Amino acid sequence: MKHLKLIVVVVLMISLSSCTKNDDISTIYKGDVILKTQQQIDDFGEKGYIEVTGTVTVGDRVNGPTSEIINLNGLRKLISIGEDLIITRNAKLVNLKGLNNLVSVEGVFIIEHNENLTNLNQLSTLTSIGGLAIKNNAVLENINGLSNLLIVNKEIDISSNNSLINIDGLSSISTLDYLFINENNALINIDGLSTITKVEKEIMIKDNNVLTNINGLNNLSSVGASFFIENNTMLSNIDGLNKISSIGGGLEIKNNSIIKNLNGLINLTSVDNIDIHNNIALKDLCAIRSMIISTETSFSFRGNGYNPFPQKFIDGECSN
Repeated sequence: MKHLKLIVVVVLMISLSSCTKNDDISTIYKGDVILKTQQQIDDFGEKGYIEVTGTVTVGDRVNGPTSEIINLNGLRKLISIGEDLIITRNAKLVNLKGLNNLVSVEGVFIIEHNENLTNLNQLSTLTSIGGLAIKNNAVLENINGLSNLLIVNKEIDISSNNSLINIDGLSSISTLDYLFINENNALINIDGLSTITKVEKEIMIKDNNVLTNINGLNNLSSVGASFFIENNTMLSNIDGLNKISSIGGGLEIKNNSIIKNLNGLINLTSVDNIDIHNNIALKDLCAIRSMIISTETSFSFRGNGYNPFPQKFIDGECSN
């Protein structure tokens, strides 16, 4: 009788353990998920998945925009995504409610062409992603919902968001591979980047029509490859670069019409090459002279307010 009871207990424990394991497996979706309609999102939510191993696409990236999706409530249990998360071409999506429990995206988190999306406030639990691309969201005013994001393994691309005033939500990130801040017509500062100390590969800051300074890069010490500052018509100075010491590739500063000097580069000690052109108010190039002399860095000046011949520059005629 005692043996029979023991067998029953063991069988019961095995059964309970099996149920638990099956329950755990049932909350993981293996593969990619494409959700193009509200019904598909709602049906997905009924399954209670907390993890997707592949890519999750919300919207029709090829044939959109569509008005099919109005909320993401069906994703409310999702905690992690193994590859990319793409929120794309949803004409009626005004917020990301439903992603309130999302913690990590191993791939790139892409938020693009959502014409009525105003903020990302529901992403406050997100701490780690492979990359971030926020592009062409016409009325997106801020990205403050990303304020707890600590890790971006690859790139940040903030481009063509015509109502975006600041990027303060990125204020907890220290290193990444690529940084692109391009064509944001309302962006007045990049102060949200003030914790970044190193970019492993490339930076491009281009076509931001009301950006007046880049003081948000005031803790940046090195760039592994190239650094481009181009076509920022209201950029008055680059003083925010005063801690940068090395650029592994080239430095190109062009078509910034009101920059008057390069004083922000005073602590730059190494760069592969320098190309400064078409900055019509720029008449003081002295900040980079000693570095160029000591390292024999190749350089080119043209179309600026002052463009000394190479030897005259080396000899000390670095401003006008």
